[in-house]
Amino acid sequence: MLSLVLAGVLAVEATAPPPVPVRTEQEQLQADIDAINTRLRLLDTNWPIPSAVSLYVGIGLASTGFLGEGMLLFTGAVLGSRGRSLPVGLHVGMLVVAGLGLVLSAIGIVTGVRAAGPAREERERLTEDRRRLEDALRASKRQSPMQLELPPASLLLQYAGTF
Repeated sequence: MLSLVLAGVLAVEATAPPPVPVRTEQEQLQADIDAINTRLRLLDTNWPIPSAVSLYVGIGLASTGFLGEGMLLFTGAVLGSRGRSLPVGLHVGMLVVAGLGLVLSAIGIVTGVRAAGPAREERERLTEDRRRLEDALRASKRQSPMQLELPPASLLLQYAGTF
């Protein structure tokens, strides 16, 4: 620590800044890979809950509507002429329920795929970046830790002759 006295009254102590940690290339690559892994873990590629609910409710309604319509037709066929007295509105109602179920299922699928699409694209991009960084890290580790590039021997001899 340095003590400086300014005009005999004020003493100021100056300290050297802490040394900046120097990362090697391998440490930097590993830190980048770890950051990508963290982002991948936090990335949600699932369908939104309303889309999934819409799909499941739609499947339930469609199956109920079509099964109900099938049972009404079967009952009408078994009963013969007495089955024809079943109200047409009941048949139409079952078909409407089935159609509503199909529409809800389609809405659930479309909104789910659209909502999850950007997150999946980002996941693919991050995965590709991680693969590229891991390849660079493996290549860096394959190199020997101390690779010195020496100048040609003629330059070394010239340098040695200057002493």
